[in-house]
Amino acid sequence: MAILVSLVGLALVLVGVFGTVSPDRLADTVRAWSVRGRFLTVVIVRLVIGVTFILAAPETRFPTAILVLGVLVLVAAVALMFAGSKRVDALIQWWFRQSKGFTRSGSMLVAVLGGALVYASV
Repeated sequence: MAILVSLVGLALVLVGVFGTVSPDRLADTVRAWSVRGRFLTVVIVRLVIGVTFILAAPETRFPTAILVLGVLVLVAAVALMFAGSKRVDALIQWWFRQSKGFTRSGSMLVAVLGGALVYASV
């Protein structure tokens, strides 16, 4: 199960690097999806990641941290479901209206979090 945490971490590193190197292409890629597709992706991915982290936590180097992160991701998924697709899309659009520096900084944080997840689960 810990390998799944590593795979999530690797995916975050890749998305983070992509957003750091080319924030406009990241925004264009996300905007190319339908509003409903973005919403379903955001919610389902968070649900799967949250459950995966909770189940895999005992097998990692930092079980408490991964467990707490899993619970937070799961709570975020539920909150986003209640927020609805229009609010979630408004948040996504807001994010991409910010400066490239803002997007790059956020993407770098995503990449660092991904690296930490890989380290915690290897």
